Amino acid sequence: MNPYVIPGMEHRPNGPLCPFEHDDHKKYYVPVDHSETRYFEFTEAIGDSSRLIEDGRLVVAYGRETCGKTALLNRCAKFVSDDLALREKRCAVIGLSDESSANIAIADRKKYVFRFVLDAIRRREWLEASDLRELQERQDDLVLAYRYLSESLPSDAVVVVLLPSIELTQELIDYAALVRPKLLLLAESSYVDEVERCWPAVQAAVPRVEPIRLMVDRLRVEDGWVFAKARQKLDAKDRDYPIVTEETMRLVTDRMKPSIGQLQRLLHGVYREILDQRAAGHALASPEMDEVSYEHITDFFFRASGQGLMP
Repeated sequence: MNPYVIPGMEHRPNGPLCPFEHDDHKKYYVPVDHSETRYFEFTEAIGDSSRLIEDGRLVVAYGRETCGKTALLNRCAKFVSDDLALREKRCAVIGLSDESSANIAIADRKKYVFRFVLDAIRRREWLEASDLRELQERQDDLVLAYRYLSESLPSDAVVVVLLPSIELTQELIDYAALVRPKLLLLAESSYVDEVERCWPAVQAAVPRVEPIRLMVDRLRVEDGWVFAKARQKLDAKDRDYPIVTEETMRLVTDRMKPSIGQLQRLLHGVYREILDQRAAGHALASPEMDEVSYEHITDFFFRASGQGLMP
């Protein structure tokens, strides 16, 4: 068994953890690249999730590519959904992180998102047919459309929208202006400097409460071992794969400086190759080999990079 395979993600090794779709993903989060700290900053700032019914909120996760922004926001969405359920409130989580469409204009991207939101609410039968018609007719003015949506939603409901990745700061400012009661907008961006530069404009655009920003950063030297140890521990009772040591993982994170997404893909690929070779009776991956070395990892990295398989 490959310890870097996540249940439900067998064919997408670098996909983000998504506990609102796969409840068992909650136990796969590992406290690396400051993500654990940021998650608790989020839960503290949100507090009682039912307050979102009165205020709504904008949350922005930012950091370089493949550093875990989507997984962090998915975890935040799960927290809100669970907390509202405990308070006997309704929650619709609408995940649009994969619906990236950078080649179209901001206005069209925002309409695209609104149509997804409208379809999700229609499927839940939360609104009357007349309200849905009104919302469809207001799509050319999204400020009015989101305001009408906020006013029309049931009094015990919150809609959580995980937005597509944002590349342009104006789009982030535009979404800040759309925040309304009962709406939690979760945005992400890989453009750290741009997010920090435009943050005063984002704060000024939000009509009610202070937006939340969560910066995730590079892995620390010790994070590689924290991650590998957690994955190996999950399947320790029936381990049939070689281990990787703390010394090796410190070398990997210190010299290669991967993001968490790159590290996940790298280790998943190394183990998949070793286990496939072992199953085929390859001498270099014999059952007697019980440790993955730094050389195994770097060799795989350069071969995979040459084939365009590493992010």
